Amino acid sequence: MESLAESPRSRPYFLPETFDLKAQPAAFQAAFDAIIEPAYQQLVVAPLDALERTAGTTIVFLLVEELLDHFELGQQFDLASTTTRGDREAREKAINRHLRLVGAKQTAISALLRLRKLSLRPRVIPMGPPAF
Repeated sequence: MESLAESPRSRPYFLPETFDLKAQPAAFQAAFDAIIEPAYQQLVVAPLDALERTAGTTIVFLLVEELLDHFELGQQFDLASTTTRGDREAREKAINRHLRLVGAKQTAISALLRLRKLSLRPRVIPMGPPAF
C-alpha cells in the first residue's frame, strides 16, 4: 500500500515537495503513518463538505506541527547532560509554544465538531419572501 507521503494526490498540500518521509527517523515515520495519514484521510479526504475539509486541513497541519514539536522537545530529555539557565529558558519557551499549539488544535477540533453538529440539523428552506 502506498503511503500518503509517496502519493501526490493524497499528500497534504502544505508539505513541501522536498519533504521525504523515508529520510526521517524511523520513529517519526511510524508516528506520521499512525497519526498524520489516518487523520488526513478522515478529516480532509473523506468529508464531502468543503468547510469540513478546510477545518480538517487546519487540524492536520497543526498535528504535523505538534508531531515536530514532540520530536524537538524530546531531544531535550537528555538529563545526563549539563543544562544551563539559558537551556532551561529555551525549553520553557518551547513548551509554552507547544501548549499554545495544542490549544489552537483543540480550538480547531471544537470548530469542526460544531460544524458537523450544524450539518446534521435538518435544513429548512423558507418559502416566500424573507421575513425581516
